Amino acid sequence: MALFTTEKILYFPGCLTQIRFPSIVSNYKSILSDLGIEYITTNKLKCCGSPCKAAGLPDDFELLKQYNLSILKELNITKIISNDPRCVLAFKDHPFKAEHITQTLARLNHKLPELNQGEANYHDSCIMVRSLKLEKEPRAVLKASGFQLSEMKTSHQSANCCGAGGLLKANSPLVAKKVCMNRLAEATKKKVIVADPLCYIHLKEHNKKLNILELSEVLVEV
Repeated sequence: MALFTTEKILYFPGCLTQIRFPSIVSNYKSILSDLGIEYITTNKLKCCGSPCKAAGLPDDFELLKQYNLSILKELNITKIISNDPRCVLAFKDHPFKAEHITQTLARLNHKLPELNQGEANYHDSCIMVRSLKLEKEPRAVLKASGFQLSEMKTSHQSANCCGAGGLLKANSPLVAKKVCMNRLAEATKKKVIVADPLCYIHLKEHNKKLNILELSEVLVEV
């Protein structure tokens, strides 16, 4: 049953998830629908502009912002949900509500199926924990799904970077790899769950011993 709401919600997966991980897009669509959240998707929007911001191209960011703003107004969108924290941060420059999907799920964690058991680590992405201040929400979602969470050697506001952010991976791949290997060594459990697609792809790329999982992969029945 759909939840009563006066909001018109857009689910926006972001370019990285849309292109590299279509199965994750499908997962989140199923999760939102199963929780009774009415939402739409659209292929009219362009990139949120986050890469332009990171690259120091404010004019290009503004062009994308204005284009996307016109589409969002055309669709009468009042709220945007994204699984990519960079998109959430970019859309906060728009006159709409924008939230990370862990915020959405945390409010409804009593409705999440308990599909998991055992212990796991949660990786705090830099942008999630420092820019969006999201520490409790992803942990609440994972605990509601059945996990016993243990912290990595650094976590919350003190969590070390995985090496993918700030264009480090693009500009200094060897440094980014070293940072990533250090982060992987901080795991205290074999299973590490990530709620940021950029961290997810980078950690998986350099991982050899752990089970790196994106949040949606543990919230849907296989």
